[in-house]
Amino acid sequence: MCRWHFEHFLSGKASELAGRHPAIVHCNTVFDTMLDPEMLAAGHANPRTGRIGIQSPWCDRLMAYLRHPGQASAEEIWSLNMFTHESMHVRGECGQSPAARVARHAHRAHRHRPGRAAPPLAGR
Repeated sequence: MCRWHFEHFLSGKASELAGRHPAIVHCNTVFDTMLDPEMLAAGHANPRTGRIGIQSPWCDRLMAYLRHPGQASAEEIWSLNMFTHESMHVRGECGQSPAARVARHAHRAHRHRPGRAAPPLAGR
Protein backbone atom coordinates (compact mmCIF):
# COMPACT_ATOMS: atom_id res chain seq x y z
CA MET A 1 0.00 0.00 0.00
CA CYS A 2 1.43 3.41 -0.89
CA ARG A 3 2.02 5.89 1.91
CA TRP A 4 -0.71 8.31 0.78
CA HIS A 5 -3.37 5.57 0.77
CA PHE A 6 -2.15 4.35 4.15
CA GLU A 7 -2.34 7.86 5.62
CA HIS A 8 -5.88 8.22 4.24
CA PHE A 9 -6.84 4.83 5.75
CA LEU A 10 -5.32 5.79 9.13
CA SER A 11 -7.06 9.19 9.04
CA GLY A 12 -10.41 7.43 8.68
CA LYS A 13 -9.66 5.04 11.55
CA ALA A 14 -8.35 7.84 13.78
CA SER A 15 -11.52 9.85 13.07
CA GLU A 16 -13.62 6.83 14.10
CA LEU A 17 -11.65 6.47 17.33
CA ALA A 18 -11.89 10.22 17.98
CA GLY A 19 -15.67 10.27 17.75
CA ARG A 20 -16.96 13.33 15.93
CA HIS A 21 -13.53 14.95 15.63
CA PRO A 22 -11.93 14.64 12.18
CA ALA A 23 -8.31 13.45 12.19
CA ILE A 24 -5.58 13.81 9.59
CA VAL A 25 -2.69 11.37 9.89
CA HIS A 26 0.71 12.09 8.38
CA CYS A 27 3.45 9.46 8.28
CA ASN A 28 6.71 11.33 8.47
CA THR A 29 9.53 10.41 6.12
CA VAL A 30 13.04 10.19 7.59
CA PHE A 31 13.60 13.77 6.44
CA ASP A 32 10.29 14.94 7.97
CA THR A 33 11.27 13.27 11.24
CA MET A 34 14.63 15.09 11.34
CA LEU A 35 12.83 18.44 10.97
CA ASP A 36 9.97 17.63 13.37
CA PRO A 37 10.21 19.47 16.73
CA GLU A 38 8.62 16.34 18.26
CA MET A 39 11.16 14.00 16.65
CA LEU A 40 11.87 12.16 19.91
CA ALA A 41 8.23 11.10 20.25
CA ALA A 42 7.01 8.13 18.18
CA GLY A 43 3.85 10.09 17.46
CA HIS A 44 2.13 13.32 18.40
CA ALA A 45 -1.28 14.90 17.94
CA ASN A 46 -2.77 18.36 18.00
CA PRO A 47 -6.30 18.24 19.46
CA ARG A 48 -7.16 21.66 17.98
CA THR A 49 -6.35 20.75 14.37
CA GLY A 50 -6.85 16.97 14.48
CA ARG A 51 -3.41 16.42 12.97
CA ILE A 52 -1.52 13.30 14.00
CA GLY A 53 2.15 12.90 13.11
CA ILE A 54 3.75 9.47 13.25
CA GLN A 55 7.52 9.25 12.98
CA SER A 56 9.26 7.38 10.19
CA PRO A 57 9.69 3.81 11.44
CA TRP A 58 6.40 3.62 13.34
CA CYS A 59 4.13 3.94 10.29
CA ASP A 60 6.06 1.07 8.71
CA ARG A 61 5.57 -1.00 11.87
CA LEU A 62 1.85 -0.22 11.92
CA MET A 63 1.57 -1.24 8.27
CA ALA A 64 3.42 -4.48 9.06
CA TYR A 65 1.02 -5.15 11.94
CA LEU A 66 -1.94 -4.86 9.58
CA ARG A 67 -0.36 -7.35 7.16
CA HIS A 68 -0.11 -10.08 9.83
CA PRO A 69 -1.89 -9.13 13.08
CA GLY A 70 -1.84 -12.70 14.39
CA GLN A 71 1.97 -12.78 14.36
CA ALA A 72 2.64 -9.19 15.37
CA SER A 73 5.91 -8.32 17.07
CA ALA A 74 5.97 -6.29 20.28
CA GLU A 75 6.98 -3.17 18.31
CA GLU A 76 4.12 -3.65 15.86
CA ILE A 77 1.61 -3.94 18.71
CA TRP A 78 3.19 -0.90 20.34
CA SER A 79 2.66 1.04 17.09
CA LEU A 80 -1.06 0.20 17.30
CA ASN A 81 -1.13 1.40 20.92
CA MET A 82 0.61 4.64 19.93
CA PHE A 83 -1.85 5.21 17.06
CA THR A 84 -4.80 4.67 19.44
CA HIS A 85 -3.19 6.96 22.02
CA GLU A 86 -2.72 9.81 19.53
CA SER A 87 -6.30 9.35 18.25
CA MET A 88 -7.55 9.83 21.81
CA HIS A 89 -5.72 13.17 21.93
CA VAL A 90 -7.65 14.25 18.82
CA ARG A 91 -10.84 13.27 20.66
CA GLY A 92 -9.87 15.73 23.37
CA GLU A 93 -8.09 13.54 25.90
CA CYS A 94 -5.32 16.03 26.67
CA GLY A 95 -3.57 14.23 29.51
CA GLN A 96 -1.34 11.26 28.94
CA SER A 97 -3.16 9.00 31.43
CA PRO A 98 -6.66 8.76 29.85
CA ALA A 99 -5.25 8.23 26.35
CA ALA A 100 -2.72 5.70 27.66
CA ARG A 101 -5.49 3.77 29.46
CA VAL A 102 -7.48 3.45 26.24
CA ALA A 103 -4.39 2.26 24.35
CA ARG A 104 -3.57 -0.30 27.06
CA HIS A 105 -7.17 -1.55 27.01
CA ALA A 106 -7.02 -2.00 23.22
CA HIS A 107 -3.74 -3.91 23.60
CA ARG A 108 -5.11 -6.20 26.34
CA ALA A 109 -8.30 -6.88 24.38
CA HIS A 110 -6.23 -7.87 21.35
CA ARG A 111 -3.69 -9.93 23.31
CA HIS A 112 -6.35 -12.00 25.09
CA ARG A 113 -8.63 -12.54 22.10
CA PRO A 114 -8.78 -16.21 21.05
CA GLY A 115 -6.84 -16.67 17.83
CA ARG A 116 -5.53 -13.11 18.14
CA ALA A 117 -7.69 -11.84 15.33
CA ALA A 118 -7.10 -8.30 14.20
CA PRO A 119 -8.76 -5.52 16.21
CA PRO A 120 -11.17 -3.16 14.43
CA LEU A 121 -8.36 -1.11 12.85
CA ALA A 122 -7.65 -3.88 10.38
CA GLY A 123 -9.98 -4.97 7.67
CA ARG A 124 -12.13 -2.02 6.64
